[in-house]
Amino acid sequence: MQADAALALQSAYVKEAQVQVLDMMRSRQSRIKNYLAENRLFTVRSIVAGIIAAVLLLSVAGRLFYLQVVKYQYYSTLSQGNSVRNEPIPPSRSLILDRHGVVLANNQPAFNLELVREPKIAVAVLVENGGFGGSTAAVWGRNPSDTPRR
Repeated sequence: MQADAALALQSAYVKEAQVQVLDMMRSRQSRIKNYLAENRLFTVRSIVAGIIAAVLLLSVAGRLFYLQVVKYQYYSTLSQGNSVRNEPIPPSRSLILDRHGVVLANNQPAFNLELVREPKIAVAVLVENGGFGGSTAAVWGRNPSDTPRR
């Protein structure tokens, strides 16, 4: 008797669950079946996403134009100022003095290094002079006869 009651109660729960599943499927199908509304919703969302992407792209392009065209002179001057940097290197030893404070050995720079990177000028001089011609003295603005031979 109790088994029959339990079985009846269980089948009632199963039927209730089946009804809920069928209701859920019907409601889902009714949402999907409205193709025009879904198509309209997709179109609106696509247009909004496209407008947002276009605004972002135009803002990046505008900033690029501003930095490269409008502020060209400022950043060009700033970069030219960064290309030359004087950096003194302190000597590795101090002065050598005798017991009376007279300098016996002084620090003298052993070399002087200067790096000038202006390839456009060198290429222009090469074109004017018709190439190297065996000597690079003309490229650097020297007279070839003043160049020491080895």
